[in-house]
Amino acid sequence: MQLSRGDLRSLYLGWLLCAQAGEIDDDEVEPPVPPGLKDLDGSLERLVDFLRIDLDLLEVAAAASPAIQGELLSREAIRKWIAGQTAVQKDDYLERFIAAEDPALAAELQRQVSDRRGVVAPSRIPRTAGALLRTAQQAGDDRRRAESERARIEKLRREHEATLARAKNLGEIAKKEPTVWDEIEGLIATKQPASYDRAVRLLIDLRDAASAQGREEEFMNRFEILRQMHAHKPSLLSKIHRSGLR
Repeated sequence: MQLSRGDLRSLYLGWLLCAQAGEIDDDEVEPPVPPGLKDLDGSLERLVDFLRIDLDLLEVAAAASPAIQGELLSREAIRKWIAGQTAVQKDDYLERFIAAEDPALAAELQRQVSDRRGVVAPSRIPRTAGALLRTAQQAGDDRRRAESERARIEKLRREHEATLARAKNLGEIAKKEPTVWDEIEGLIATKQPASYDRAVRLLIDLRDAASAQGREEEFMNRFEILRQMHAHKPSLLSKIHRSGLR
């Protein structure tokens, strides 16, 4: 339907696909760029997706695409155009319209009215298929570098927030250290693997909190006492060893 109304965007997309696939010589000049490439409707977006047209290439091509002007035609401009037509021309247009033999008639008339109003596409230097592909490649490289930089900054932000949260948590652990040691003993007393895992995580928290305060030796002394007290629990000792606690 779009093509029958004079919308040539689908044909231009086909040419882009051929250029992308290397089926066109690099020095071949592109066809006239149709209006509206920057604002594709749903059907054309699905066509782009189906054909797997490179979006960087489409964006580069669309930079030379003027806006669709059909909707900007005023009734006054249309009336002025009609007044300038001969009776024979008007009869011909009316006959073609009633017979419905020319689906693109409306688009043709809109273009004629636009030309009468002096609406023309912006001038530009003709582009070749090779130039479009090279520009799209550069645009894609720039986009990927920008995305990588944004991802790096986001990663640093998350790591910074995690560091702050960890420091806050260790501060809370340090404030209730005696209670945490009692909780660890209670967890170990259950002799359950899940409780052992929780006890080991709390031991790591106590070690890191003590290290942040310059009291790591104090922690290690008490930790060694705890390990000796439970030397007969191989499952617990194995979890402690795998955790990296020394």
